[in-house]
Amino acid sequence: MDYNRIAQIFSQKVQAEYKEDVAAIVLYQTAAQQENQTVRIYFIPKTDRGEKLGWSFLIKDTAIKILPYTWDALKALTSGDRRNVGMLTEAQLVYVCSKEDAARFTALSEQAAVVQNREEQCANILQECKDLYFSFDVPNCDAAKVFIEIFEKIVCALMLYNGKSFRHGWDTIKQDMSELETLPECYGECVDIVTHTADPQMLKSACCKLILQTQQVIKLEEQEEAVSISEGFAGLYESAKELYQRIITAAFAGNALSALLYAKELQWQLDQVGERTKQRVPLENLLDLYYRKDLTSFAVAMYAHEAGLMGFILNHGIQFEQYANIERFEEAMLPKD
Repeated sequence: MDYNRIAQIFSQKVQAEYKEDVAAIVLYQTAAQQENQTVRIYFIPKTDRGEKLGWSFLIKDTAIKILPYTWDALKALTSGDRRNVGMLTEAQLVYVCSKEDAARFTALSEQAAVVQNREEQCANILQECKDLYFSFDVPNCDAAKVFIEIFEKIVCALMLYNGKSFRHGWDTIKQDMSELETLPECYGECVDIVTHTADPQMLKSACCKLILQTQQVIKLEEQEEAVSISEGFAGLYESAKELYQRIITAAFAGNALSALLYAKELQWQLDQVGERTKQRVPLENLLDLYYRKDLTSFAVAMYAHEAGLMGFILNHGIQFEQYANIERFEEAMLPKD
């Protein structure tokens, strides 16, 4: 799918009809060779009219989403909500309303790049800690020295991750760490160990826990928050439609195993989207409908289940305009006389 062309067509519509309502249009597209390639076309609204411009549609059987992101939502990517920071650092501006809007987006992109670089540095520091950990097994190892070196690196990573500078000195470290909201659970235990024991096994065990728990602390801030129903279920449409068809075809052909496997895959996708949107789909579990001795009834039930899912999506305001190809989409976007 030529997402760049779709973004350009959308830009033409905005410039013709919504020029004062949209600050910018952005294309975020990860490398095509990456597994699970991510593509997003989004825009930054300036008015209520612009905010209502987003929608989902189909070109052939591919679901396309063009969604609004406010300046505040993008700002969040440079602070706590870091999982989608690439939406700024790897973004291509397709349209911008003014020099001021361009400067504002560039400033956010630069802040996001700092965050991204900081997280890469944290990952490198944690890897250094893991490499150092194996020093405990070296004959005649100075366990206390290794522990302190790892401990200081962990402190450095935590400070860096929170946008603070690392400062040497035991008293300074204790003061700086006390100001962080989230610490590894074993941090206090590790402080006691380093000040009260030189036992190599205790130091090694403490280091292991400290490294693992520091990874968990960092990952806590990367957990996905709920996405909108529109974003979650619009993205489901394409694969769900295909899986329903595969289930029905396999069931009518008498292939019980294939029908079951496709049903499991679709139910898993429904459950995942439900978790991401915090919205349960009010439909019967597909596996409860499956009965291998009556596959015809199962196939018929799939038609009803698909209709129920589409009804749920439409009831939440997700509209799917359908276009046979990009050319038909472009024709539909032309200004009306």
